[in-house]
Amino acid sequence: MQTQEHYAPTLESGGSEARSIGQSPILAAHVLVEAVLFLHLFWCGWVLLGWTVTRRRPLLRTLHIASLIYAIAGLLRRQCLVSMLFLMALCFVRLS
Repeated sequence: MQTQEHYAPTLESGGSEARSIGQSPILAAHVLVEAVLFLHLFWCGWVLLGWTVTRRRPLLRTLHIASLIYAIAGLLRRQCLVSMLFLMALCFVRLS
């Protein structure tokens, strides 16, 4: 009895069916969503915990106060730029 081997092309094999990472729109969309999610989490952490690193650093203190004002204004108008980027990236993933 002979066994049949199933061949799945990989990036290393160089097969014509293999796709490189840059050519896969779904992978690119997932990377985009992950990047925007990381940016959003970083932003939330900076707004909430930024006061711990701004002591005796006037430039960081100024940036943190500006970030707080922007975050409060975003809450009042119920619109956040980082959240909008995240939603746009999610829509891009769903469409592709």
